Amino acid sequence: MSSRLLLVVIVAGAMALRVGAQNPCGERSLVYKLRWPDRHPPVSIYMPYDVLVGYIALDSIINWATTKERQREVVAFLGRRTAFDDTLKKIVRSMYAMGDYDPMLYEATLWDFRYPQMPPYAIREYAMDAVNRSWGSDTAGRALDVALLRAHYIVHVAVSDTVHVHVPFNINGGISRVVVVTCRVLDVVKGNVFPSCDPSFRHTAPVRETTLPNKLLRPLSNDRCLQFSYIPELPLSGQGCVPFLGDVFGDTIVPGRQYMVFLTYTRLCRGQDSSGDYWELLPIAIDLPTASEYEFRRSVAAYEIVNDGSQALVRIPNDEFGWGTQVPLATFEQRLRERIAQIRSW
Repeated sequence: MSSRLLLVVIVAGAMALRVGAQNPCGERSLVYKLRWPDRHPPVSIYMPYDVLVGYIALDSIINWATTKERQREVVAFLGRRTAFDDTLKKIVRSMYAMGDYDPMLYEATLWDFRYPQMPPYAIREYAMDAVNRSWGSDTAGRALDVALLRAHYIVHVAVSDTVHVHVPFNINGGISRVVVVTCRVLDVVKGNVFPSCDPSFRHTAPVRETTLPNKLLRPLSNDRCLQFSYIPELPLSGQGCVPFLGDVFGDTIVPGRQYMVFLTYTRLCRGQDSSGDYWELLPIAIDLPTASEYEFRRSVAAYEIVNDGSQALVRIPNDEFGWGTQVPLATFEQRLRERIAQIRSW
């Protein structure tokens, strides 16, 4: 065996050992532990006003709605929101602020409750239903607000590494592997607190990044690392619970390229030590219009950024936001920030 081949075998074996250990959920994928708050509501005098008000209001609701009758009143109250009235605007304003201020605290708080309290995550879902109704037939406006409110992080990243991890085969979803992405954050639209990167899910060889116009890149001073996962076998269309064969997300996020990604925490399993649950960080999936209510179509919000020779362009294959299938990066971020500014002004 040549020395070069021996080195490859040693490195591959070491990598297999590093990603081979099971996580607390019994799988080998990347998970984050989101710790439950130490106090309720989880407020601080240093929090922005909208965040403070949001957590106090949420805590008041779940402690009041401790009977089925009162929980139905909360559902009915949110169900009466069919447009962006003052009430819904204030709710959305606080929802966005809480998610932006500390995404990990926000999601952990939504899942930290004690019977007979009304589950906070259920309140969030009924509020999101109200947002969906308020857009009526405007699917582009709905898609944008869903992306802004569902995503915990909206970031421009340069991918430096990907590690493929096999997971127990899911007979319903057809999922047998996930890909863990390591990237450098170049710009942040949403999300102020990030998890640490796990070196177990990284190779050692550096990857050359795609060159984009310097004037469009705004690197962070601390060269922030971020890791998330995606599912190559995620179905993008289907009928009922049956996906259409072949229409999957695929191995579309690769080292050396840049992307705009909208990431959300998805709970993988409940913690056993009463201190928090375990979560994956995945790109959100945005529902697309279909000809039949029995069909589904969705777009994964991980948009590649390409260089046409003069400027950086964000590729949006399904044009879910109504901006076209290729949008200048500067325009893409500006439009996101304009809608965010509007929400913050409510």
